[in-house]
Amino acid sequence: TAHRMLMCLVSERLIRQRPGDRSYVPGPMLFELGLSSLPERNELQYAARSRLSALAKQTSGVAFLYFRSGDDFVCAARVGSAKLEAKALTIFPGTRRPLVLAAGGAAILIALPKTEAQATMRRNMAHLGDYTDASVQGIHRMMQRSYAEDFAVNAGDIVPEVSSCAVGLRDATGTPFASIALAGPTRAFPLERLAEMRDLLQATAKGLQATSFSA
Repeated sequence: TAHRMLMCLVSERLIRQRPGDRSYVPGPMLFELGLSSLPERNELQYAARSRLSALAKQTSGVAFLYFRSGDDFVCAARVGSAKLEAKALTIFPGTRRPLVLAAGGAAILIALPKTEAQATMRRNMAHLGDYTDASVQGIHRMMQRSYAEDFAVNAGDIVPEVSSCAVGLRDATGTPFASIALAGPTRAFPLERLAEMRDLLQATAKGLQATSFSA
């Protein structure tokens, strides 16, 4: 029965029952399996925190590390204390979103082969039925600008008055699997600072990739 299967998963610590409402949620064994099976991701996450903290402090922004998860991104780290719009504050470690909904996701998309990126974007857009026409148009503007610049740039396109930019991280085979991003109020992140932000993000990405794949 389903209950017997759940109890088996609980006994193996793959899921647990939350005391407050008795709902079933992921268990600690999943975390432990992740540590043992993907050590390079843990090393990258650890290294990213200090490097992104320095980047956030230098730019007075908020810095993020995102991992690609299929057609989505998952936030793995967030540092910085810039005052952003409430909607922009909803991305924290563990948050999952379609790739087209953030500069960090756009950075991964523009690094993918064109056909794969286009197919991914079509699937993403098909799941945004609740979004307004203005939001959809903003996503298209962000992607067009990002392809033109070969650098992910969200100039207030997703959340008004909040801008961000990002670069992708590639694994040892050259496949984009993650990204780092900077976000802040549009007045503090105007397009005139684009070259500066690109240089800072690319230098940080280079350092992170050297740390992650040096072994």
